[in-house]
Amino acid sequence: MFRQADVVVLLEKYGGFQHGVQARIARELGVSEATISRDITAIYGVIGKCSKCGGFGYRNQELAG
Repeated sequence: MFRQADVVVLLEKYGGFQHGVQARIARELGVSEATISRDITAIYGVIGKCSKCGGFGYRNQELAG
């Protein structure tokens, strides 16, 4: 749970869902990229990967505001 709080802080620090950010966070926290991916899914469960551009965003556009 504390690691997930660190993940949120580091996502903001390194630019959110930019390419390579998960790997950078994993190295900094000393865990695998898969662990960071699971943490992000647990924290931001409503966020999914766009099939067109490969970027991340809200799965349900109504949630995007």
